[in-house]
Amino acid sequence: VNLLELLQLAEEIYAQYLGKNQTATPLARAVLKYIHANYDKDITMERLCEEYHTNHTTLLREFRALTGDTIAQYTMKYRLHLAKEALLFTSLSIEEIALKCGFKQAAYFSRLFRKGEGMPPGRFRMLKVDARKKARGGFISSRPEEPPGRTEEP
Repeated sequence: VNLLELLQLAEEIYAQYLGKNQTATPLARAVLKYIHANYDKDITMERLCEEYHTNHTTLLREFRALTGDTIAQYTMKYRLHLAKEALLFTSLSIEEIALKCGFKQAAYFSRLFRKGEGMPPGRFRMLKVDARKKARGGFISSRPEEPPGRTEEP
């Protein structure tokens, strides 16, 4: 998952380079960086207010102006984004991905994932990985086929 963090950081820097975040305050940017660095931990408004010496109203207003989301919404979206990437590009189990992405319970992660993607994480992984393999001309894992002309005798 560390590679995913690096890619996300590169994306942020590129967006800043293009000037997309010019209206963001230093506070909002700092909180966004905090979330990206600590997504696997419990992130609370109280902790953020304490860390950045501000109040709930200011923090929420400035963060929402930058992202369009509350801190909780953004954190959840970010965790789900990282989990999707991990499902596609790692062989970690769903439980391991859930824990590494900051979800305390795999069942809760699966429920949120299903709500957002319309399918459970395991099915998402299977379909996306198979589609990628098929696009590259590889074999898909859905079911092995018998070679032509070969039959087994009982």
